[in-house]
Amino acid sequence: MREEIQVVEIADVRQEPEGAAELERSPASRLPLGVHGLFQAGMERLNLGEAGAAAACFEQALSLAPEFADGHVGLGIAYALDSRIYPALDHLEEAIELEPESF
Repeated sequence: MREEIQVVEIADVRQEPEGAAELERSPASRLPLGVHGLFQAGMERLNLGEAGAAAACFEQALSLAPEFADGHVGLGIAYALDSRIYPALDHLEEAIELEPESF
């Protein structure tokens, strides 16, 4: 038995209100494609105790988005766990400069 498919047209399409494009977007929504995935991969590797691999992920993320404060925090933590203390401090200080209200 063949089932019929009903096509429903939507008459009321919602559009963004005027000026919505000008609204400030959150920092995460302004990140280039791939940055969030690299950041998540770095966090997963940190949770697995793989500081060197985590640092590589955060470094790639920051190469795409150098002003991504959370990326600097992640890289600072990864470097600290990998005993690279001075670069760790540099990245944590950079994160503070980028988003002082977060600290």
